[in-house]
Amino acid sequence: MPPKRDDGPTNMSRRQLFAKLVPPGVKELAEKNRPRTEDAKQREAAQQAEAALMARRVALARDGNVALAAGNLEEAVRHFRTFVKEAPQEALPRLCLGRCLYDLGQYIQARVEFQRALALTEHGPAHQRDHAILFLGLCFLRLGKFWKAHDLWHAWHPQGVPALGEALDSVLPGIKSLAETAPGAELAMPSHTDTSGEAGTSGGEHPNQPMTAAVESAIAKTPWAHLPPMIPNLPPVQA
Repeated sequence: MPPKRDDGPTNMSRRQLFAKLVPPGVKELAEKNRPRTEDAKQREAAQQAEAALMARRVALARDGNVALAAGNLEEAVRHFRTFVKEAPQEALPRLCLGRCLYDLGQYIQARVEFQRALALTEHGPAHQRDHAILFLGLCFLRLGKFWKAHDLWHAWHPQGVPALGEALDSVLPGIKSLAETAPGAELAMPSHTDTSGEAGTSGGEHPNQPMTAAVESAIAKTPWAHLPPMIPNLPPVQA
């Protein structure tokens, strides 16, 4: 009878034996140099696109914040508007854009952004929704849409800012009175850049002015006086 051949340990498979004999690092090097499949190329391209989008949004937010801090509202508008075009479903850049437009006296454009931000924050952060309601009401008031301003603020109760709540309670009767005496009329206030004094009145103090001033004065004492630096909602990084 021929002698029995020793095939080595019977409990070790060929794959295990090969793995044991391969020097460290060879497997990793082989994986690195393995030709990529089409799916792998697509995944890599998608990850690179997401990274580029993330970097662009960060840059837009940063440049908008810098311009806003420097008081350059026109430049801030340009950056935030670009952000809004690229991420139309995000509320915060719309709030930033709306605030800049409001401070520039562009109330119609600001109203559009606050309305869209309000719709986007229906189930979103409460502070963003409150900000949209507050400044949308101011836009309505400045544009002479008294019933819209009254109804929006009447149904809203800001939490944790008693001075603002008191200011709104004090102006709501006056807004209602204006709405009742001039139903359907729009007595728009002049914008910050309008020095003609002709905006639906024959001159002198605009009937909206005392109420708007009272609310804006109260805002200056609340967290809504300034928006925090905008941090974009970055896309998730794929594993």
